[in-house]
Amino acid sequence: MTSHFSYFEDNMSRLVELNRLEDQLADLRSGGEDASDAWALIESLRSNIPVGVLLHHDRLRARGKRSVGEVRHGVCMACHMGVAIGDLQVLRQRQQLQKCNNCGRYLRLSEEDEAEVTALVHKPGASKLKAKSSRRAA
Repeated sequence: MTSHFSYFEDNMSRLVELNRLEDQLADLRSGGEDASDAWALIESLRSNIPVGVLLHHDRLRARGKRSVGEVRHGVCMACHMGVAIGDLQVLRQRQQLQKCNNCGRYLRLSEEDEAEVTALVHKPGASKLKAKSSRRAA
């Protein structure tokens, strides 16, 4: 479980940072400033992102879009469409990168939604509820 969690967290944080640096690079270029530091950081990040994820990121960026969208209250804030309940559950488990079925961006929970998930997981009695529901299923 830990390896899945770190895979998700590592790649999501790299994608968010890559989007930020590429936006910064575009601003530097338009202002005629030296962008060699930003370019070096971008290359470093790109070398640590899986090829499939990077290809999808590049396709979205080529169309002028960011590759990561935030989810608030079950809605992708990039395209303003509802995210399927199953996709939200996978996203909350933080085991794999999840894409929006509408706009194709990689999804991440907003800080507010992330806090709600954390509160539910660490809520006293939550494990009892899971145990009762698994007994009913058997």
